[in-house]
Amino acid sequence: MESYLSHRIEELVAKALTQDHPWPIAAIAKNYHALTVYCDMGGCLAVRPDGEVLCVPDDPAMSVHIETDPIQRNLALIRATERYPDLQDLYPVRPDDAVSCSDCGGSGINPVTAHAGFEAIICRCGGTGWLPDESLSRS
Repeated sequence: MESYLSHRIEELVAKALTQDHPWPIAAIAKNYHALTVYCDMGGCLAVRPDGEVLCVPDDPAMSVHIETDPIQRNLALIRATERYPDLQDLYPVRPDDAVSCSDCGGSGINPVTAHAGFEAIICRCGGTGWLPDESLSRS
C-alpha cells in the first residue's frame, strides 16, 4: 500500500487512541491497530495501515479476522473514503467482470431503504453499485 496511505491510517489510529472516542473505535484502535470505518448490529469493519480490512464481530464467540468477502471489503473501503477524504486512493476500482447491482440499479443506494428514510442501511453491493462477479449478482 502507498506509504502516504499507510502513514495517514497510522495517524488516524493514533488519534483514536489519544482522544475520547466511544467504544468500539478506541478499543479497535488499541487492540488491533486499525481504523474503525463502519459498524452495524453484527460488528465493525476497520482498516489497518497495511490496507487489510478487519472484521471485528460483536459476538465474542466469533473471532476477529481479515475480511475476505469482496462486498464487505468494498463497503469498508468506501466508508473509509467517505469519512476520510484523503484516503481516496482506497476507493474500490470496478473490475472488468463486475456486474451492475440489480437492487440499486448501479447507484449504490438501495431505493427501498432510502425511500423509507433509512439511508444508513447499505445496499447489498456495499455501496459500489456493482458486484464483483456474476455469481454474486444471483445471490
